[in-house]
Amino acid sequence: MPALNVATADDWKADSAKAVKERPVRFAARFPLLSWTAFITLMIMLALAYGWSMRDRHYLTAETGVGYWLGIAGGVLMFLQLAYTFRKKLGFMRRWGRVKYWFQIHMFIGVFAPVLIMFHANFGLGSMNSNIALFSMLLVVFSGIVGRYIYSKIHLGLYGRRATLQDVQTAFARQQHVMHEIVAADPAFEERLHRIEKRLVNHGMSLFGQIFTAPFLPLRILGYRFMLRRRMNKILRRLAVERGWTSLKRHAKRRQAGRVINGYLYSLRGVVEFALYTRLFALWHVLHIPLFTMMVLSGIVHVIAVHMY
Repeated sequence: MPALNVATADDWKADSAKAVKERPVRFAARFPLLSWTAFITLMIMLALAYGWSMRDRHYLTAETGVGYWLGIAGGVLMFLQLAYTFRKKLGFMRRWGRVKYWFQIHMFIGVFAPVLIMFHANFGLGSMNSNIALFSMLLVVFSGIVGRYIYSKIHLGLYGRRATLQDVQTAFARQQHVMHEIVAADPAFEERLHRIEKRLVNHGMSLFGQIFTAPFLPLRILGYRFMLRRRMNKILRRLAVERGWTSLKRHAKRRQAGRVINGYLYSLRGVVEFALYTRLFALWHVLHIPLFTMMVLSGIVHVIAVHMY
């Protein structure tokens, strides 16, 4: 078999007792998080819809009362988002709790603080400096949503450890007993696997090339799956005749080998997508930091201008 070590037994949906036991536990552990995320998102959407519908009644004003203090609270919270960066960069803060909890707070503030700012602005535009601060904030929010999506593609779970290429390539070694007869009967089958790997995992491809080919990746995977499984079925039919297998035994071996092939291709797809999203995340990070800096500076200028003039 190829020395690829592609995909874990869990990823391949292997019918081992360990996989059956572990999956429900992991899902149960994440389900409350997903529920709270959905609940908070729903509440925020309802609050924004209510605020938008009531904007013409001018219950809130940016200059006085609750509207003024909502702006102060939102601005302070947006500034406090820097704490997540400080937690990662400053040595004396590295023992101040786990990074994933800081990230949770960072994400929550990144959504909650703009809501306060929108109520502070009464969902409308104001002076030039306030408009610059407002649109800078909206750009940062949009950038954060994009970054969160890319982040989810290169991490195991929302706050999990980063998925490395080594994690994805945990090989055929565990599945050699399933594929041994097929490879022994047709060594060219192994060569096909190598050729598919080289075609999919092209390390020299540019970022633009990766972005352009990414939408076609599922179709390519489907085509390779059809080709490999058709070849596999021919080999197994020949072996069944030569060795006198029963129909039940041949179908069982076909199911086992089919799972391995599916897992192999799924893992190669994971390698390709991981490489793409890793590069996109690095590019996003370069763009997000200046946007965030612009938002903080414009917010400070807005506060100073409001209180001085």
